[in-house]
Amino acid sequence: YNLHARALVEGSGASALNHGSPNMAQTYESVAFLDREEAQEAMKILKEKGEAAVLDYLRVGHAPGEGTLISAKDNPWKEHDYVHEVDNWVMFYNLDVPYIGLVCRVEDVSSYLAGL
Repeated sequence: YNLHARALVEGSGASALNHGSPNMAQTYESVAFLDREEAQEAMKILKEKGEAAVLDYLRVGHAPGEGTLISAKDNPWKEHDYVHEVDNWVMFYNLDVPYIGLVCRVEDVSSYLAGL
C-alpha cells in the first residue's frame, strides 16, 4: 500500500480506491495489460481524468472472446494493487511499477465458450 501513489491519484480527482480483491472465486477474460512504457498514456489518463476515464480507454475495441480466460483460482491482480470495479469490469493498477490491467468477469464460462 503506497500512500504517495494514493495521493497522486486522489489529487487527480480519481474516485475512491478499493484495495484488495472484489471477488475471490471468479473467472475473467483478460482485456488489457500495459506496463512501464506501454502504460504511460493510460497512467496519464488515470492521473488527469480518473479511473472511469481510463477504464473506458482500456476497453475501447474489446470484443468478447479476444482475451485469455484467467483461472478462477487466481485473481489477475496482486494484493498491493489498486482495484476499481464497475459492473463486470475490473481494472487493477500499480503506480510504482507502473502497470495497469483490465479484465471482464465471465459469469457463465460454458455460455461464454459456446459463443466463441
